[in-house]
Parts: sequence; C-alpha cells; structure tokens
Amino acid sequence: YDERVAGIGFGVPVHDPLGQLSDVAFAIVKLQTLGSTFGHSSLSAGTTAVLLDHRATVLAAYPPAPGWLGRRHPDAVVQQAVQMRLQGVSQAQDAQGRQQIYAFAPVPGGGAGGLLVALSLPHEQVAAQSRSALSVQMLTVLAMMLFGLACAWWMGNWLIIQPVRAILGAAD
Repeated sequence: YDERVAGIGFGVPVHDPLGQLSDVAFAIVKLQTLGSTFGHSSLSAGTTAVLLDHRATVLAAYPPAPGWLGRRHPDAVVQQAVQMRLQGVSQAQDAQGRQQIYAFAPVPGGGAGGLLVALSLPHEQVAAQSRSALSVQMLTVLAMMLFGLACAWWMGNWLIIQPVRAILGAAD
C-alpha cells in the first residue's frame, strides 16, 4: 500500500451478532482504478466520462486523462453543473472552444455535496449521425415518390388513356 496514491475512502459499521457496533470496515479505491470502471460501460466512441466531487475535482475519467485526476475540471459548464447540482443535458463549448453535448447526473446517496457524473460528446459526432439518418430518410422518400409517380402514370394510362383511345378509335 502506498499512502501517496489518491483514492476515495469508504467506511461501513460492523455489528456483532447482538447488534452492537464492534468495528468499522474501511477501504480505499484508487482513483486510477475507479476510472477504468467507466471503460466497462457501453459508451459510444468519442464520449468522455468523468466522476467529480463537490468542488468539480476530477476523481475518475474515461478515457484515462492522468492530467485531469485531482484537478478541477477544465470546462466551465461542468464546473457550473457541479456547483448547481444539475441533472440533465446541455450544449456548450469546452475549454478548447469545441461544441460539446454534456449530460450530468448526481451519484445517488451522496447528499448535497456528493459526487456527480458528467458525460460529454462532440456535437459534430451527434450531428453527423443525424445527417446520415436524414440522408437515408430523404432517399427513401424520393424513392417512394418516384414509385408513386410510376404507379400513377401506369394507372392513368390503363384506366383513362386506353379507354379514351378505344372510344376515339370506335368513333372514327
């Protein structure tokens, strides 16, 4: 064990069979280990996940960002979300001036000064997925419109033009 490694401590009371407090179980989770747990979740490519304390200090990050651990998160929108204990989704510029979509959620059981999880995703990535879906939908609408015109042409020819030609042919 190295006491210089940053971590989060947890304590749990231990009771004896009579229900009396007998001990306290104590454990520390290293911040570097905590960040790797985000990697086991199904985050889409380009997503950044961070665990923050009540001062917007980064406790864990995925993908790993060693320069962030133990420091305030660089994005002002994240700092504001932590300060106001926001929950939800917003869009803002990050510290490098890139448009990001952010999602915030407090960790349950943390109380008023508890932990907060923040996710960020580049706006271009979300917009590209939307543009791709829109392109497919527009091509589908165009194909359906052309099919409808072809059906209308065929039905008009079969139901109107051919009978009119037959009548004109018989009239001549």
